[in-house]
Amino acid sequence: MSSPHPGSVILPQNQAPSYAMGQASFPEMYERWLVGSLFRPWAEVTFEEVKLTPGHRVLDIACGTGIVARVARERLGAAGCVVGVDISPDMLAVARTVAPDIDWRVGNAGALPL
Repeated sequence: MSSPHPGSVILPQNQAPSYAMGQASFPEMYERWLVGSLFRPWAEVTFEEVKLTPGHRVLDIACGTGIVARVARERLGAAGCVVGVDISPDMLAVARTVAPDIDWRVGNAGALPL
């Protein structure tokens, strides 16, 4: 078996990392700095290709702060079902603040709570 890359971090299964970022938590910084500039454009392009229509159901696994789920909700409106699952309660706390109308669930992608 090969050794992990020197810069990599291996997390125990079923555990989320904890962060100490000073003024803002990692989830808050993730939402503020990465979602708008990187992940929202990607999610929008993805859903342009998928062509969601009312009534579709979307499951966003490893959703983080939920940008993919939020873009799906924007496209589906109230007629669709959107669920976001992430192992980090802190990431989901930010997701719930930004989009309380989505069903956010704590869970492991390898053992979904559905």
